[in-house]
Amino acid sequence: MERGRAPRMLGGVGRLAGVGSALLLALGAGSRAEPALLTLDPEEGEIRFRLGATLHTVRGSLRLASGEVELDLERGAISGRVALDARSAQTGIAARDRRMHEEVLESDRFPEIVFLPRELRGLRRAGQVVEAEVAGVVRIRGLERDLVVPLRARFEQSGGAWIEGSFAVPYLRWGLRDVSSFLLRVEPEVQVSVKARASLR
Repeated sequence: MERGRAPRMLGGVGRLAGVGSALLLALGAGSRAEPALLTLDPEEGEIRFRLGATLHTVRGSLRLASGEVELDLERGAISGRVALDARSAQTGIAARDRRMHEEVLESDRFPEIVFLPRELRGLRRAGQVVEAEVAGVVRIRGLERDLVVPLRARFEQSGGAWIEGSFAVPYLRWGLRDVSSFLLRVEPEVQVSVKARASLR
């Protein structure tokens, strides 16, 4: 979760100026800032989850499928769609993963977990770093549930941004299956951490 990527060298003065302008707009500089479009890169970053259980902790990961978010910091507005590949979820133990996919996620029927951001709350800006809570709706296994995600975005002069966040998913309260048994008890929430890279337009 700690690794980053050096900014790419940009060719041409015009392209550099365009990226700089987009960065200023995204950070809300000026009185007529336009919304910026953040496109998430499925090949960079990672999504990890952790579930406490009797005598041990289950750790796993899944992949980002796609994501585009329109961000207007001047108005505090956000919209878009971020999709996770539910079929990629894995914990490293085949039998446990099979049960997770068949009984909890039903990933054959519902191959994506989708987050639809709707509102920015508590926006804070310090230089090229923006922090906020993003309120939205999660679509998982045919259900729609509200979720608030605290995020931190670090914008780069290269025209991109690293986005990080950690939050809890109350899967039992959302109506997903409890996989606890007489001998094994699991916590009612899954802890999720996200790190993703986005290009900025």
